[in-house]
Amino acid sequence: MSENKEFHAFVELLDFHNSHSKSFNEDVVNLIFKLQSTNDCLKSLVKSWASTKQQVIETFAQQDDIKDICKIAIVHVDGSLFNEDAELEKIASLKAELRLIANELLSKIQWLQTVSNMMRHDFTVHNVVATREVPEGTCMLLLDAGHAYRQFMAATSNVRKTLDIIENMDFSSAVFHSDLCGPKFIPKLLQLASEVLEKATEYAIHAVGDVKFSEE
Repeated sequence: MSENKEFHAFVELLDFHNSHSKSFNEDVVNLIFKLQSTNDCLKSLVKSWASTKQQVIETFAQQDDIKDICKIAIVHVDGSLFNEDAELEKIASLKAELRLIANELLSKIQWLQTVSNMMRHDFTVHNVVATREVPEGTCMLLLDAGHAYRQFMAATSNVRKTLDIIENMDFSSAVFHSDLCGPKFIPKLLQLASEVLEKATEYAIHAVGDVKFSEE
């Protein structure tokens, strides 16, 4: 192999890749677990909210005389009372977790963006690859890192889409109560959000397999 600036630039890029990839997969696997756990919570809400029932509860009010007043309550399938405030707190928690995951993904893949840009636009690297001064497997390792970056960006985009779907839903008390008593559009939208989040998890899982460490 020739001792030239182009080759040294390639070696520096490989060293940069290796220094980050050593711990990268372990960190991202933890994020994938978070994605799966968050989606499990979302699916649980969909199942719970889609199966709620309305129940008429008779109460009394003292006016000129005692009159019966019927109040529509929401109950779970087991008959327990549906606590709207507690359920909406779960949504708030999910949104916070989705923001955290999206931000963590972006922060952890910036080095992959650097590798991807260098492999695509740096002609010194292109020249070394073209002259086959380094093993083909090493070149493929760095090219795969670029592919992983695009997959992780797709995962991040889908996490944000999931968040957008949820944030654009109307969870005001009147709308929430009315919907769960009847049409149940909210659980259907949450199901769509869950499917988008599932796709984000798939992108991230596939991307992890493309980030490898070279000992050459």
